[in-house]
Order: sequence, then structure tokens, then C-alpha cells
Amino acid sequence: MKKFIVTTFLVVLGAYGAFKGLVWYQTDQAIAKFKEATALHMAVDYGWISSNLEGEIIIKDIKVTPYQLRETIPIQEISLKFPSVFAMLDYYSPLNRRSPHSPNASAPDAFEITVTNANFPTVDTWENYKSPEDGSHNFNDLLAINCGDVEEIEFKELRELGYDRLRVDASWGYRNEPVSANSSIFFNIDIQGMNNIQGQIDFDGALSMPSSEGGKFPRVKYLSYVHQDASFNKRLSSFCTRKTGDSPAQFIQGSVDKTVQRMAEAGITLNQDLIGAYADYLKDGRVFEVIVNPVDELDYSLLAFMDMSSIVDALGLQLRMNQVMIPDLSATIDQAKLKAFLSPPPVVVEAPKPPPPKVEKAYRQVEVEELDAYVGYPVRLKENSGKLIEGSIEKVLEYQIDVAVPLQTGSVSFHIKKRDIAEIKVYK
Repeated sequence: MKKFIVTTFLVVLGAYGAFKGLVWYQTDQAIAKFKEATALHMAVDYGWISSNLEGEIIIKDIKVTPYQLRETIPIQEISLKFPSVFAMLDYYSPLNRRSPHSPNASAPDAFEITVTNANFPTVDTWENYKSPEDGSHNFNDLLAINCGDVEEIEFKELRELGYDRLRVDASWGYRNEPVSANSSIFFNIDIQGMNNIQGQIDFDGALSMPSSEGGKFPRVKYLSYVHQDASFNKRLSSFCTRKTGDSPAQFIQGSVDKTVQRMAEAGITLNQDLIGAYADYLKDGRVFEVIVNPVDELDYSLLAFMDMSSIVDALGLQLRMNQVMIPDLSATIDQAKLKAFLSPPPVVVEAPKPPPPKVEKAYRQVEVEELDAYVGYPVRLKENSGKLIEGSIEKVLEYQIDVAVPLQTGSVSFHIKKRDIAEIKVYK
């Protein structure tokens, strides 16, 4: 009996060790491929890989150094969460990897990635990753702040707000429910001392890419987005009022007025409920929530032709501030002005004309009939008799030209009949 127990223990221990070794090896190989694919852009290093029987893989002490950033982003750990240890083993099985078209090659029913304590430096070299300015805008550009000469908060302003580094905890993933054939994707991003953002989209159908045989993405059943301020607006108000000398109330009213003006330039006119909601959002600790619950079989291509009231009804759109619903979501939108604001026509800049090629001066042959244009020019002349004359053109008459030939103490003029000229070259 004792021998049986010992043997069983050793078998279980060996199986557990083989499981841990397989997961470590396959994860290490995946990281190696990622490092190879990104070698031209960043350096990636990590400390250790661990796993557990709950279907979770944890990669610890990651260091990412984007070359253009020239700073290291340390990450405490990254977790890859499968629905179970069996789903993880199925994903890592050699059969799954050898036969990508087999049922075993399908993605697990659920998967979640969690990033813990990622520290992003707020350095100006992040500008190296910005797209070049092309005059276009996004919807964030519609919201303005009354902050003196500061139009938008960038990395310099973040440092002045006290954010030398951004500590980020984040998770995102998906779930497929085989029984109900429903699915969802979700995310949660928490930036310490700044804000927390959560979102989820539920679909009527399983998540899969559309096939070439006419497949479609599943229909959106429900969408929620929650943005919770965590002292960022308080810091922003303090920063801007120091620059302008305004009170916090004047900062909010000035920001609302600038936003209304900017939206008018983009062809959007808001009602007082929405304007008041933005004023409330600029206060400390506010929670803003968006809910979309669209009607069945909504044709999203028709939204561009609907008025705002119809769009709100079709999407089942709700906006809440601090869990209080904003009653009136009506707005007037000039589609043409909004399109021009978001995607203005490209500015065509004509390339500067290249300067004319520089021509070195030399003796160049001309016709006798052209000599009127070269009075005073140096000239080399050959007569029909073979005589060579070199000097400068003094006069051009109807039947002759006068050429001044230099001497040691002056010059002498030669009167040459045009009909006697065999060849003439002018220095030009």
C-alpha cells in the first residue's frame, strides 16, 4: 500500500512537472517569436513564467523599451487567463498546433489578458509615435477647456499636473457562450489618480471573423461604456485656474462656452441638458456612462440619414451622469459641416519649382543674323580665307561688323564684311 501511494505521488508530481514545463516552454517560444517580430522597434525582456491549475499563465517582471521612446516601460506582470486548465492544455497541445484546420485549433471559449502595474513615463519622446498633422479631427477635439494658452493636455502638461509616470492596470478579453450562442468583449483600464474606463459589448451570436462565403459579424445586443474621473478634473481645474486667474466655476463656464463654439463650427448644436452634462462632467469625481441597446435588425448604414431623435430611438441610447439619466439627447447636426470638420479636404501644396540649370559660359557658335544681340560680347571669328580674329564686337551694320582686337597699348578695329565670315563664336 505504501509503495502504491509513493508511486501515485511520483506519477502525479511528474505529470504536474510535465504540465508546468510544457506551459513554460510554449509561452517562452511565443515570447521569442514576438521579440523577433518587434526587434526593429523595441527591446523586450521578462523575469519568469509561472502557471496554475486554474488555467492561468503569469509572466512576471516585463521590461519593454521602445527605441523611439528611449525609456523603459516596466510591467509587474501579465496574466493570460483561460476558462480552465483543460482549455489551456488544449490550446497548447501539439495536435492543435500541427492541425490549424482541425476543431482543436479553435480559440478557447473565453480568454482574458490582465496587465498589472504598468508604468508609463510621461516623456516628450512619445511625440515620435504621433501621426503627422493632416488637418483632420476626432470627436475628442470637439471638447474644449478654458486653460489660457493651453489648447489640449499633452505630456508637458501631464507632468505639471503631477503625472510623472502613469501607473496602469488593465484587462480585456472575450467570452463565447456555446449554449446560448451569445458572446461579449470587455475591457477595464484603470490609470491611478487619473480615471477608470470600463466597457462591454454583448453580441447576439458567436464571435468570429466573417467568412468569404458571406458571413457577418454578430449583431450588437448591448453596449456599455463607463468613464469615472479619479481626481484628474480636480487637478486640471487647479492647473488652468492658476494660468488664467479664474475661479473653478469660471473655468467650467469658460470650458463649456468654448466647447459650444467649437461644436457650432463643426455643425453641432446641443440642447441645454447636454451642455449642462458637460459642465457637470468637468467637476471632480464624476461618472459618465453611455448605454446602447439597439433595436433588432438595425441597419447602421441608415443612421447617416436620420435626425438625432430617430438615431437615439434606434440605438436605444442613454447617457447618465453620476447614475442620473440625461433626459434630453436632442441635437442638430449639419452632416456636411461635421464631415468637413472631421475629415477636411487635403491641402494641396505645390512643390517649389526647381531653379533653372546653371549654364557655364563658353564660346558658342551663333548665326551672323543674330549678332545684333551680342554687341560688346567677346567673339572668335574665322573668315572664308582661314584668317582667325579674336576680340569683342563693337558694331553690327547692315553688311559688316566691327571687331575690336586688343593690343598691348590699346585696341584696333577690324571692319569685316558679313559675307566673308565662315564661322563666328560668341562667349556667353
